[in-house]
Amino acid sequence: MKNYTFDTVIELDVLKNYLSRAASAAFLIHTKTMNDDLRAIKNLGIKFLGRASGYWYPDLG
Repeated sequence: MKNYTFDTVIELDVLKNYLSRAASAAFLIHTKTMNDDLRAIKNLGIKFLGRASGYWYPDLG
């Protein structure tokens, strides 16, 4: 089994593995369904969750 850890330099196949489990969660901090959202993130095996802080606002126009 491949070791998917890295320090400073990341191999291409390791990067692809992380990106295959990447997701964005804009406004996660403001959700009324936090427990459901966190359960989904865990069940999906998300390795990188971008924009989850709540300080990012999508361009709506």
